[in-house]
Amino acid sequence: AFGLRAIQFGNSVPTKDRQRWLNQTFDGLADMADVLGMKRRWLGLPFHGESLALAIGARGAGLSAASAHYEKGLRVINQTYRNGFGALAHEFGLALVYRVGKRSGSDIFLSQHYDYFQYGPNFSSKDKEIVRRISAIVAFMTDPYCLYLQQAKRIAALHRAGGYWTETTELFARSFEAYVQDSLAKLDRRNPALVHGTLAADYKLSQSIACPYPVDCERELLNDMHAELVQAIVAPD
Repeated sequence: AFGLRAIQFGNSVPTKDRQRWLNQTFDGLADMADVLGMKRRWLGLPFHGESLALAIGARGAGLSAASAHYEKGLRVINQTYRNGFGALAHEFGLALVYRVGKRSGSDIFLSQHYDYFQYGPNFSSKDKEIVRRISAIVAFMTDPYCLYLQQAKRIAALHRAGGYWTETTELFARSFEAYVQDSLAKLDRRNPALVHGTLAADYKLSQSIACPYPVDCERELLNDMHAELVQAIVAPD
């Protein structure tokens, strides 16, 4: 239905839980297709005969602290069995932008310096518009006065938090999550298997130093920018 090349389960996932994961992943991807205005089969992000794959609890060696991760070389989204519920939108956002780079033939991706996006030799006018939209998002998120970035720096300064929170790739993925959750809300839907926990109300300052997602007017602006990016991606060639 979604053009995925495979789904892999790790040995840690009991047989009785595998169908549940398949069901919730199907529903999550169906909602994602509606939010993005994409045909379902496009969510496999096909390129030169190869498409996206999913793994559940199968590829987390050395990444036990992460709920999910994206392997760009093999084009696999992995969600951990214990903590990966709801990480699908985050990792799909990363996979989507990597796919943009593959399409243009330049293997571009998000850099701390957004001017890294240079028009490659195979860029069409559509490619240029997509890259322009991505660059605008990166420029906004990495501006020193951006509250979203300042919040991420506060979290990163905590003991053992690390630079993960301020990486441009992760800033992008978390803002994409927020866009997906807000877009679902506009459709009067919620899908915690796809995304949850991106609202400021989910982070009480008495228990958390800052919300790691965009808030208030910055959230609205980034939502609009992601919507424009999606429109550029799904536009006819």
